[in-house]
Amino acid sequence: MSNFEIKDQFYLNGRPFKILSGAVHYFRIHPSQWQDTLFNLKALGFNTVETYLPWNLHEPQEGCFDFAGIKDVTKFIEIADQLKLKVILRPSPYICAEWDWGGLPAWLLNQPGLKVRTTDPRFLAAVAAYYHELFKRLTPYQVTQGGPVIMMQVENEYGSYGNDHSYPRAIAEMMRAEGVEVPLFTADGTWPEALDSGALIDDDILTVGNFGSAAQENLAVLADFQRQHQQKWPLMCMEYWDGWFNRWGEPIIRRDAPEFAQDIKELLEVGSLNLYMMRGGTNFGFFNGCSTRANDLPQITSYDYDAPITEWGAPTAKYNALKAVIHECYPELPQEQPRQRHYKQYPTIIADGALDLTTALHSGHFTFKNSQETQPMEALGGGYGYAYYETSVKNYGHPEKIKLVQAADRAHILIDNQTLTCQYHETLGDTVEYSGTGAEIQIGILVENLGRVNYGPKLNAPSQHKGIAGGVMINNHFHSGWRQVALDFSAEMVANLDFSAELPNRNSPNQPRFYHFHFAIEDFSDTFIDCRAWGKGCVIINGFNLGRYWSVGPTNYLYVPAGLLKPDNEIIVFETEGKRVDQIDFSAKPIY
Repeated sequence: MSNFEIKDQFYLNGRPFKILSGAVHYFRIHPSQWQDTLFNLKALGFNTVETYLPWNLHEPQEGCFDFAGIKDVTKFIEIADQLKLKVILRPSPYICAEWDWGGLPAWLLNQPGLKVRTTDPRFLAAVAAYYHELFKRLTPYQVTQGGPVIMMQVENEYGSYGNDHSYPRAIAEMMRAEGVEVPLFTADGTWPEALDSGALIDDDILTVGNFGSAAQENLAVLADFQRQHQQKWPLMCMEYWDGWFNRWGEPIIRRDAPEFAQDIKELLEVGSLNLYMMRGGTNFGFFNGCSTRANDLPQITSYDYDAPITEWGAPTAKYNALKAVIHECYPELPQEQPRQRHYKQYPTIIADGALDLTTALHSGHFTFKNSQETQPMEALGGGYGYAYYETSVKNYGHPEKIKLVQAADRAHILIDNQTLTCQYHETLGDTVEYSGTGAEIQIGILVENLGRVNYGPKLNAPSQHKGIAGGVMINNHFHSGWRQVALDFSAEMVANLDFSAELPNRNSPNQPRFYHFHFAIEDFSDTFIDCRAWGKGCVIINGFNLGRYWSVGPTNYLYVPAGLLKPDNEIIVFETEGKRVDQIDFSAKPIY
């Protein structure tokens, strides 16, 4: 069997091994593209691929585990092995990664007072149950058992969150108990406070750094930290940030390719490298994270990251610059031409069905949960997407007032099935007036979870509850008697949408609406859905959630991998802002 050791250098089977690695998240790339993406990584001369593993993706409901399709991490590892790539795994409970709640599953929020990323026994018990299922799938792929996995991470940037070393030590002990034999590491920002707080160097667990510039200066700090602890390990940047993520309503962030390439060259003179990202991919579904500010800022569907390989799989100028640097530094390494993908602008398609939100929900195909008080989204289902709340109130014949308490993140208030207002950021929770004409007034509230924070002090804050956690006040009292339902846009949920009835009126709808399309093709290429004419919502193709679109930009497209297409396709668009979606236009390139 093979072995991987950490001494003064990395050693693979007794020979020095320079790690040239790139991050590729299997869960952000359609499985049909895993092999091409990993081939393009190897074509640079790289020898390793790194990936996070998001807990909330693999255990969406407590005790229910899913490792199929885009979640099939073992298949991803096997493809890497076939290409003779080594693998670094980061199966920490918390991953950050601009992913909803840093990968922590929303169902943890159903346990009042539970503290994540601590030694709270309830949290550690939940991690242990997940690890028991996870590692039985991972440990057979360790290099010690003939597989490609050479290292695994303990927690993630814990030094930027806490300094209770008993917590990451408990995680490491769980991993060892589940059969992890390869070396473990911690990854933190390269400043002394973060390293002191997050590293387990005295436990003989490798310390590596994360940064995106000034490579030699940052690695010098890491080397000094090792010396203080009488260690002389190889230096490595586990996350060299070659680009950055983006948020709704802000300009795209890009990085100059020559400057990036020069810094990589300087890094390789003194240490090993994991490039974050090699290909960023897409935040499919509702798993995008959120930056924590005074007003939390959700991240966009595209996770392009300005990486060497684009969201849609195309090598960039940054890829070519990186390839040149690797050849200059290691001319003996074989390089190849990268594989290219094909993109097509399919003909425009016309809607063949439409369904108002309230009509759909009252069709008999949706099961509401009744309660006196509104329930947070996590108590209604998976905790992602949308939740709809409804009640009826007596009409007293004059304007009434309504106020949402502890609602997150964005809410449409409907009065008698017509949108009264949409509240977000500064207006969310404001008191608004409403009135009706009947003896009773129907109140509906659609609340969207735009993404839980993935980094910082708010990870344990009550704000991570989505939906309406506090209640609804009507005329200064909390109203009781609610019906509510989660709208997660799973394949099972969209199958309950009945488009057989006559199309609604052709006027612009004054409530959220579903639109239905059929899309027949004979050839299969990647394509892009043009969202410029729409407001806000999401798109489902053949039961797969492509993610959110939003007119605030900076992106105005949704990427459609060819692997999702088939001869007869079904597309459902959910539009919340009253824009008509009578047709879908495609593009052969992304639209900004």
